Amino acid sequence: MKGVVFMLGRTLQLLGFIYVALAFFSFFGVPDMGKMMKDTGIGLLEFYIGYYLVMKTGERVEDHKK
Repeated sequence: MKGVVFMLGRTLQLLGFIYVALAFFSFFGVPDMGKMMKDTGIGLLEFYIGYYLVMKTGERVEDHKK
């Protein structure tokens, strides 16, 4: 179950990144700033939800060279 949640988190991060990138590129073609800001907010929300899931379920690498 932990692996499924981890992969869901990574997928949400990727989708959020793509959504923000599309909103950024739409800045040059769409004069509607409200839509661009809404799309950016949705993408950031997706990304940070995915980040939260990855941090809660992912393996943390610890530095043992101390």
